[in-house]
Amino acid sequence: MLTVEEAKIRAALADLDPGREDFLMLLAGVTPRRMADLGKVHVNTVTGRLRPYVQAIPGLMELHRSQIPARPGTSSYLQEKWRARHQEFAEFHAEHGQLPTTVSSRPGERTLAVWLRRQRKAKREGRLDEEQLRLMDQVPGWFEGRHRSALRTRHDEYLARLEAFHEAHDCWPRFRAEDPEERAVGIWLHHRRSAARAGALDAALAEELSARAPGWRGRVNRPRRTTDLSDQPRGK
Repeated sequence: MLTVEEAKIRAALADLDPGREDFLMLLAGVTPRRMADLGKVHVNTVTGRLRPYVQAIPGLMELHRSQIPARPGTSSYLQEKWRARHQEFAEFHAEHGQLPTTVSSRPGERTLAVWLRRQRKAKREGRLDEEQLRLMDQVPGWFEGRHRSALRTRHDEYLARLEAFHEAHDCWPRFRAEDPEERAVGIWLHHRRSAARAGALDAALAEELSARAPGWRGRVNRPRRTTDLSDQPRGK
């Protein structure tokens, strides 16, 4: 596409004034009708002044249209507005480490929470394009919500503790163990097993458990301590 500087050079080559106010305004995206309003003249007067430039410089009007600022309601305007709001949303999450909520007293947070709610609805209805989905996914848990995101964080934490325990002891933690750490992870595992048996465990979580902790559904397999019979007192 023709550039602004190229248009000025071509105007000079055509013996036209590259510094003429009407021409510069046209290059800046100002419409002839707006020029007429500003100069308090008829629009035909403006188009008459610009006609020699349009005839001498191919692509001038395409360049002019590309410079017109997007108006409210147009697609490009709405996209820029969406990106600006997303930037606010991402900065809020980076600063506070959480999603915005409508019950907060922080300035602007309620507005962001309402915007986030609309984005979730838009995703469910398939109205977010690929770029919007990519940008939204940069904020972890945006679609799940604060409660579900917190559950996900807790799940990841306990799954890591379960892996570490099993790797260290080659068995699964017991929910009645005396050791507080083993008992905590054991209780968590016990609830996951109960939910799985009842068909109430989230499928994605179950798959992740099976991938990272194979055999997690089985019984507690801590080896029992055996007693050497030779150490037992013989009966009389």
